[in-house]
Amino acid sequence: MDIQLVTELKDSLHNYDGGLAIERRDSFTVEGLTDKQIVKYQKDFWSTLNDRNKVSKNILLNHHVRPVIVREKKILRIDVPAADRHDKPVYIGTDPMKGTYKRDYEGDFLCAEETVRAMFADQRDVSGDVEVLEEFGLDVLNQDTIKGYRIIFEQLHSGHPWNAMIKQYAGYSGHILTKGIGAAIYTTFSVRCVQEWTMI
Repeated sequence: MDIQLVTELKDSLHNYDGGLAIERRDSFTVEGLTDKQIVKYQKDFWSTLNDRNKVSKNILLNHHVRPVIVREKKILRIDVPAADRHDKPVYIGTDPMKGTYKRDYEGDFLCAEETVRAMFADQRDVSGDVEVLEEFGLDVLNQDTIKGYRIIFEQLHSGHPWNAMIKQYAGYSGHILTKGIGAAIYTTFSVRCVQEWTMI
């Protein structure tokens, strides 16, 4: 068992949606492991995961790594949970820019620096998506994004009263929609826009 390869796969799955790690060669045949091999592989795997010079963070628990029987032979099953945004990025070595992998379809790829920086930014307790931006008007919002959201909203909520308001005030559809969903709050002195991209 290639511990480095399994560790890269594990970190890729942590930074994605989680998954099941199965080591295979060119073709999938179950050779099976002896009890002695299982003990050795588990020891090597846990030693690697808990070495901060090799892996940034271990979020696996004992029940994630266990022997199972497949085709009457024992193998080592590793269930990899998705990492919480506070734990990402999970990376190999000591440099996140050179050791952060992510699963993309069937392959594991080294993340670009922008992706790693975005993962670090998402660790904050208060997401940047809910920060109040003082003294910005609604004109700073991307009108194409608002229009796209409006179309999707109308398709999903065909009888909603906001749809009629948007059609009635066609020239102000973005303003009415953002104000209606609570993404913009007008005050006496300024327009306060809340960056809530999950809503807009």
